[in-house]
Amino acid sequence: MAAHDPPFNPLTEGIDELIERSRGCWLWGEVEVEMKALDDLVGRAGELLQPLHQPTVADWASNVAIGIWRSTIVIHQYADRYGSFATAARHLWTAAIPSSEPTLTDAQIYALLAIAEARTSAEGYCELATGIEEELENNAIGHDEAVEIRWLRGELAQWEREQWRWSDAMRESAERFLLLAQLTASSPPPDALQQAEQRIVELSATVDKFHGGKPKGAVNKFTRALMHLAQRAGSTDFDAVMPLIEKAVYGDPIEGIQFQEYRDDFVWYQDVATGREHQIKMANLRRALGRLPAK
Repeated sequence: MAAHDPPFNPLTEGIDELIERSRGCWLWGEVEVEMKALDDLVGRAGELLQPLHQPTVADWASNVAIGIWRSTIVIHQYADRYGSFATAARHLWTAAIPSSEPTLTDAQIYALLAIAEARTSAEGYCELATGIEEELENNAIGHDEAVEIRWLRGELAQWEREQWRWSDAMRESAERFLLLAQLTASSPPPDALQQAEQRIVELSATVDKFHGGKPKGAVNKFTRALMHLAQRAGSTDFDAVMPLIEKAVYGDPIEGIQFQEYRDDFVWYQDVATGREHQIKMANLRRALGRLPAK
């Protein structure tokens, strides 16, 4: 990744790479509907922006679109003062948005805001999917290990709830901005626009734009047992820890884990508290050891 990635441009970009990054994650089945709905929303908002692509996207339009993306929080903050989100955007970008044709219509400003909010929402869902996937990998938990996945989600439950709430709220905001764009394009009565604007202002007040990130990695009993053995071995190297696992089969439980058996491809172990038996592939065991802090 470059030190400074190019900024997102809601005039020319969508959420395709976020969908691809999330696809294949264990949580994809839960976020797929939201991500595809957001992708559809971006497409519908983009229809209102097509005139800005003819014959090509002008530099001024591209610069304003990026500016709106970077300024969504401030636009929300100033919308009530200026009476509308479009007016707030124009005041914030007076030097960039031309005062005469060609320029942005109010409907196009709302469409850009809809795409910006959809992008923010999609980033939240993507963070959910990839964050849980990272913790599954860190704890050497496979996609088919339902009991271990339930444990992991229990450890991350507060973060996951807050992340869902925040992502859902951003999706609702994007939907309302799209509605506002479509209403404005159809020249509705002023009171209809005012009501839609007010609803977005109220929604914005309930959303924490600076939501917290995922907590540091959850550590299950098996990982704690590996950490204990690695400390005894003075190394996280597989060849140094495996002999201790072999001995532990005939010894007492370690961190609540009783090692039971080992063969060429698997290690079997039991959670003493629950009585549940598990197995881990040697390849996954190597990866789990490789992720432990070096001794």
